[in-house]
Amino acid sequence: MPMRPWIEDFSAGYMQRSMDLMPRQGDKDPWRNTQNYALDKKIIRKAPLEDGALLFAKLDLKPIGPASTAAEQNAA
Repeated sequence: MPMRPWIEDFSAGYMQRSMDLMPRQGDKDPWRNTQNYALDKKIIRKAPLEDGALLFAKLDLKPIGPASTAAEQNAA
């Protein structure tokens, strides 16, 4: 997917000078930054949660703190 600047057609000098530090956007939904709340809401609502790029996993975290035992803290 071609990468495009985070915000296009924004002529303010402070934005133009820092655009290389900003993330990029793609050319297809949901990777476009439209700067249009109503359109973004519509795109995101219809976008699939799993897109092959993000990995969703459940972490098995054990609490560490005063309530846990020393053995639980050493195992973590």
